[in-house]
Amino acid sequence: PLGADEFLPIFIFCVVQSSIERPNALSILLRNLCDESQLLSEIGYYLSSFEAAITFIQNLDLSSSMIGK
Repeated sequence: PLGADEFLPIFIFCVVQSSIERPNALSILLRNLCDESQLLSEIGYYLSSFEAAITFIQNLDLSSSMIGK
């Protein structure tokens, strides 16, 4: 089975490759639409994973020293 340590990098790659125009807005919308009781279920896990992927992407260092390595 695929664990969280293997899932998140794959999920980040998928989010980067997707055509989502406003991932932050989508994340906020999904969080607001999600019933609080669902946040402790599989739905909450995937929503948290999406938020973690967005945070990871936003914090990437894309300075010129990283390009091409």
